[in-house]
Amino acid sequence: MLFFDTVVTSDFVNAKKPNPTIFNYALNINNVSAKNSVMIGDDLLVDIIGAKEIGFSQIYFNPKNTPHNQNCDYEIRCLSEIKNIL
Repeated sequence: MLFFDTVVTSDFVNAKKPNPTIFNYALNINNVSAKNSVMIGDDLLVDIIGAKEIGFSQIYFNPKNTPHNQNCDYEIRCLSEIKNIL
């Protein structure tokens, strides 16, 4: 079963999150806009805030329910919850 058409890594793009280069590369290679994309990540700074600054929707994977002050579009504790969002 295929869930993702493309997986972009920092090694391939030669840029690390939250650098906008990696997010923009992912958008360009897939010919999509940020408003039609979602970032799923477990690091508030590099995944969630980085994606938010580009205009992605964000799903914060927080399995330990660690308290924080960030405003995320979605927050999940179990990866199986993603299917209820997408």
